[in-house]
Amino acid sequence: MFRETRIQKIQEIVNKKGAVRVNELAEMLSVSTMTIRRDLLSMMDKGLIDRTYGGAVLAKEQNLLQAPILMRMRDQAEEKKAIAQVVAKTIKHGETIYIAAGTTMYWVAKAIANRSNLTVVTNSLPVANLLITSEGIDVIIVGGFLRRKDFSLIGHLAERIVHDLRVDKVIVGCGGVSPEFGLTNEYMEDMMMDRTYMSISKNIIVVVDHTKLGRVAKSYTCPVTSVQTIVTSNLASPEIVKQLRRQGVEVLLVNIEEPSGLKNEAN
Repeated sequence: MFRETRIQKIQEIVNKKGAVRVNELAEMLSVSTMTIRRDLLSMMDKGLIDRTYGGAVLAKEQNLLQAPILMRMRDQAEEKKAIAQVVAKTIKHGETIYIAAGTTMYWVAKAIANRSNLTVVTNSLPVANLLITSEGIDVIIVGGFLRRKDFSLIGHLAERIVHDLRVDKVIVGCGGVSPEFGLTNEYMEDMMMDRTYMSISKNIIVVVDHTKLGRVAKSYTCPVTSVQTIVTSNLASPEIVKQLRRQGVEVLLVNIEEPSGLKNEAN
């Protein structure tokens, strides 16, 4: 095994386990402990790990990069970017929009970052951080309790602030979209926040990659008929898309091979 390949394997193991011992790595990679120690020293010099007695742990900076939302950025990334480009085209000059927390919403914010005469309300720290340098966009950050898993602000304080707002569009993701069981999310503590920001506009746009269609998560948010538009990709189940459309929901299917493409014809 080449040294570069071995170091990559070590990084993958440390990323997964958080901490590992020299003897364990030597056995897993079928090399000497001396070789592993040299590899770890090299990785420490690059800031990839921190050495401990007899082993190594993930560097503090790398721990930040392993935050769940940043890890999820890699999942269906090209599909999410394509969906975001289409959603951005629905946002009109002069509008006030709410962008919720989540990876696809981050790509939506990125897609509009160069726009002007917009106001964005968000409880997402990554979205707010992305738009800091967008001089043409006014940003309102909803305060509240920090949810570290997705770098969002939630809780009673956030709900009170959002409750008093009115916006042109709410752009939101979810853990699952089911014709029968509606919109659901993984975290029950987010349920009230989800319902609150979905009450401040008559134009709710749900953005999800195709893996979320047909999925049912733990916490129920609302029926699918509470939203006006669902934007997903052409990889979505045709049967589920048909069922959603039968309930009066507009479903936009983005062609991920052509990011600017859009399909809205009946299947």
